[in-house]
Amino acid sequence: MRVRGGAGGTAAQLEDLDAAVIRLRSSSAALEDAAGDLGLGRSLLEGLGGLATGPGGVLQLEDDVVTAVRRLLDGSQEDDLLAGAVELAAGAYRSAEAAVGGLWMVTRLGVVAGSPLLLGTAVVALPVAGPLLRDDGSGSAPSAGGPPARAAGGPFAGVRLADPELLLSAVLGTAVGGAGAVLSGRSPAPRVAQGLVEVGAASGTADATRVTTTRVPVPSDVAAAGPPSGTGAVVARVRQTADTGGGPAGRVRVEVVTAADGSRSAIVYMPGVQDWDTDSRNPMSGGTALRAEAGLPSAYTDLVVQALEDAGVAPDEPVMLAGHSLGGIAAVQVAGDPAVAERFTVTTVVTAGSPVGAADVPAGVTVLAMEHPDDLVPRFDLSANPDTRDTTTVTAPTPAWVDDAHGSDGYVELAEQVDASDEPSLVAWRAHVAPFLAGAGATSVVTEVAGRTVDPTPHG
Repeated sequence: MRVRGGAGGTAAQLEDLDAAVIRLRSSSAALEDAAGDLGLGRSLLEGLGGLATGPGGVLQLEDDVVTAVRRLLDGSQEDDLLAGAVELAAGAYRSAEAAVGGLWMVTRLGVVAGSPLLLGTAVVALPVAGPLLRDDGSGSAPSAGGPPARAAGGPFAGVRLADPELLLSAVLGTAVGGAGAVLSGRSPAPRVAQGLVEVGAASGTADATRVTTTRVPVPSDVAAAGPPSGTGAVVARVRQTADTGGGPAGRVRVEVVTAADGSRSAIVYMPGVQDWDTDSRNPMSGGTALRAEAGLPSAYTDLVVQALEDAGVAPDEPVMLAGHSLGGIAAVQVAGDPAVAERFTVTTVVTAGSPVGAADVPAGVTVLAMEHPDDLVPRFDLSANPDTRDTTTVTAPTPAWVDDAHGSDGYVELAEQVDASDEPSLVAWRAHVAPFLAGAGATSVVTEVAGRTVDPTPHG
């Protein structure tokens, strides 16, 4: 298991290393000068030795000076060697950063260069795939430019084709905006995803941002389970929430934990994608995934806010958002939304297999991001997670018994390793999340809501 960032992480500015090299070189030179001065003093003592009435005392003083000179020269050499080592380390860091930066630059520019082809494919794929995946018929609303064009017949009858002007705007905006992001050192992935959303919106897909919610009965075993025992239990409950078990899809679960002293905190369990249809009424859909990667509000983020309100969470009560895959992306979106911050206090985010490196998470929100090296999904945003005090990234190989590197089973096991680790950052993490977990006298109440998107472009 590899741990980066967090309270136990280390960081150094290369400029600080450069300054340290200068100070060490100066110290080495000063010690050498001091040794030279003592050497002159020793010569003086030798000259006076024959004239002194107590030659023994002069000899002892001369020996002391020789020892001091030797120590000064040794110190000078050690400082010089240390300065060289620091200088080499700074050079190695710069070379590594340049290599990684070059690789990111090439990859990101490749994505931008390929974005017109990607969006061109989406022009056909998004409006066509929806009717093929939906079983509730298809229809369309007029576009801003007038009545929509429709396919003549066959299996694609009723498919609305996108407005060419809107598509051209999306393609050009994505290419220019994506290139600008790369040149400024940022990932183009959100801008490319935004281009896909624009294409989808022009075709009447992937445009839902609101939901209606229904309270769902909580199974008796879930209601009686009590607060989670650790991070492993939190991720296991995210997996449990994803399992519809014959109930409605598109559900999130809120667990309000009350400590023995009466203080309360809340955990929201957020599953990943459940339906890849970009027009699905399930807020955990392919359309939501596009909007989430673009950093845009979605039906999922609205569902989480409504679920917190339904659970009666107060504005000053700490909230943890725990999500797998799309659930993790939506979690960092909610955590970074200023409008949400006016209504709730999100202090903690747990993500498993989620691309969150490009997310704008406010300072003071503690994030634990878990990833498998062979899970490609966390790399979709083309950004490495920040190594900061507030963000801890834990990476470990997918367990041998797990077939799907992106599945939640492997992440439950990784979260259990987090609970058992003595890594300083993870020890600090466990101290931070203690108010959300089981403790003496702690109890919890679970509520669950299912969401259904309010589609601004009805499809029948």
